[in-house]
Amino acid sequence: MPERNRKVRKENGMDDNFVKNETVQICSRTHLNITFNIFQCGNFDVEPGKCFTTAEDDVFIMFHVNSGAGLLETKPCTSGVEEGFGFVVFPDVTYRLSSIGEETMNITWVAFSGYRAEDYLGRAAIWPARPVFEDVGGKFGKKMNRLYMLSHEPTNRYCKMASVLYDIFGYLRDMRSPVIEEGYKENLNYVAARAVNYIDHNYMHPISVEKIADGMGITRKHLCHVFHKVLNVTPRQYIIFYRMEKACKMLRSTQQSVQEIAEAVGYANQFYFSKEFKRIVNMRPTEYRKSSGEIEIFTWHSFEATLMNNYKFGTEAEDEDWSVKIEPLTELPGYDC
Repeated sequence: MPERNRKVRKENGMDDNFVKNETVQICSRTHLNITFNIFQCGNFDVEPGKCFTTAEDDVFIMFHVNSGAGLLETKPCTSGVEEGFGFVVFPDVTYRLSSIGEETMNITWVAFSGYRAEDYLGRAAIWPARPVFEDVGGKFGKKMNRLYMLSHEPTNRYCKMASVLYDIFGYLRDMRSPVIEEGYKENLNYVAARAVNYIDHNYMHPISVEKIADGMGITRKHLCHVFHKVLNVTPRQYIIFYRMEKACKMLRSTQQSVQEIAEAVGYANQFYFSKEFKRIVNMRPTEYRKSSGEIEIFTWHSFEATLMNNYKFGTEAEDEDWSVKIEPLTELPGYDC
């Protein structure tokens, strides 16, 4: 082969490792994979001794610390961040970032939503209870700043920005150690996390403990054991609290009727829903909608914080390892697995 042709093909990606004459199946036509909607991005300073608090919102916000150091605080955890670190703000979780030391913090950020975004963040070992990560490969910051600078281009910026965000997710996934993933899959936390993810995506439909267990290839008894050991609740209790949390948010943020909300969170019978709501929240749905104070109920983020907080993938969790305790569940007798 002429040297010139060899050089051109190499520049086109056809080096000695290039695989020719092969078709690779990625997914079925009915499968919907990860998608992104980019809403905003930016860059800002946090002066020494100052802080900012993120608002609870239904979006993800990814940050990179370009300079300085700070302390990131949220309900399940407190973490130090510094130059070369990144962190993710999850929907409906409040975070407080304080600048510490003498150097001004400079931060680049992007706000987005997306189908299966949280699932892919979890594959990169990033959760609400563990939102901070170190850019050990040294490329995350460059990618974030490139995405931000692309936002200033006058035309054709969105496709380029989305491409970089996909690249960032791929990079974060590559940074995760295969050893961690292997250990993670072998313990009870992995089983609980898969079940929690299934409930998150199917709470609005008729679901049962048997259906969840069958979909995971395990027995109903084993799934109940996992929930009791890891989260100290039954799968049925978790489903009920998850649905009630969603209902509370809809009652406060929408004008939908109680019947519409009941159906939206998986209850075909409005009266049964109202009875369950009264049992859990101690007031009827209409009373909750009219109330002005914040009603303290469990959120699924609290459960996930309990699930992931110790980050000991190769060991089975003991009760004292978890910082989030689920006390009021003892007030709900009569619920079986």
